This record gives sequence, C-alpha cells and structure tokens, in this order.
Amino acid sequence: MGASRFKRKVGTRSYRKVFVISTEGAVTEPAYFDHFSNDNIQIKILTHKTKNAPSDVLKRMMKYLEKEGSREGDQHWLVIDKDEWKHEQIKPLHDWAGEASNRGLALSNPHFEYWLLLHFEKPKNGISSQYIFKQLKKYLPGYDKSLSLRELQKLKAHVHDAMRNARQKDSPKCKDWPRGHGATVYRLVEVLIKTVRLENS
Repeated sequence: MGASRFKRKVGTRSYRKVFVISTEGAVTEPAYFDHFSNDNIQIKILTHKTKNAPSDVLKRMMKYLEKEGSREGDQHWLVIDKDEWKHEQIKPLHDWAGEASNRGLALSNPHFEYWLLLHFEKPKNGISSQYIFKQLKKYLPGYDKSLSLRELQKLKAHVHDAMRNARQKDSPKCKDWPRGHGATVYRLVEVLIKTVRLENS
C-alpha cells in the first residue's frame, strides 16, 4: 500500500466514506487502523480503556449508530480477540454483523498480535502467546502494545503478506470466526484497500 495509492484526484466526491471500527483494544488496534485514514476514507475508532468485553464493543457501535446514523458506502466493523471469551459471548457480535452487508466482525485468535505477526510470517498451529510476542519482537523490536510511525509503516509495507497468510489460514473460509489460530482481520483490510482503489479510480 504505497503512499501513491492514497492520493486523492481533483474533482472527486466531497464526502469521505467512513469506516467506524469498534475495538476491544484501546492502544494497538486504534493506532493500526487509524493509519489507513486518508483523503478518501475516514476512520472512526470507538474504544474504551477498561470496558473491553465483546458486549461492550457491540454496545459502543450500536450507541454510535443510534446517535450518528450511517450514510451509503459507510462500513461498520467490530474488532475483538478470542482470548478467553466464550463462544456465547462472541455470537451476538457475529449475529449483528450478519444483519447488513456493510457490517463485519474481525476476530484474531488468540489476540491481535497474531494478526500483526502474519505480516511477516505464517506461524504454525499450536503456538503459545509467548511465542507470538517473541516472534513479533524480531520484526518490531520496540513493540510494547503501542505502535510507532516507523512500525506502522513497516506493517503497511507487508499488509498484503498478512492478507495472503491469513487467507491461507482461513481455508476453507470460516462462517463465523477462527476456532484455532487465525485472524479474519484481513476481511476488513480487504474492504479498506478496495474502497481506496475505487475512490482513486
């Protein structure tokens, strides 16, 4: 995703399509997705430092839509980790996302760092969270939940690798969320990139 793809042509529509993303994480995810914002699309992150259960993530989105509404072309996504959350805690988010074509649930199993690691390699199944963080440190030595501009640029340079690795893990394509190691975050990123391309065409 080079910077040239994010330049807006003169005379294009004045309204920027909005991606509203309600996240479980309050630091890493907002930084990661906000970096996709440009002249064509606007990223709005809904998060909270302590209220991060799946039900809180969904409530934030529903409250936003009740207050702000939605325009044609906007997208609404929920981003959570599997962690120790039970399936019955995640299912309402999956059900909500399935109610409209501009909604989605992006889940990382076990956590968002797995999605970040997919930018650089395709880990084997059965690895521990400790291994994921250790491997990620090889590529992002300064990583500590926050992401510097340099780290964000490095991740963006490898985002297509992450999407390819995630797709291969998600085969056959899961109908809801990965039961084992995996990340459906690539589905959200695909929509982001596609929207940028359409707006630049």
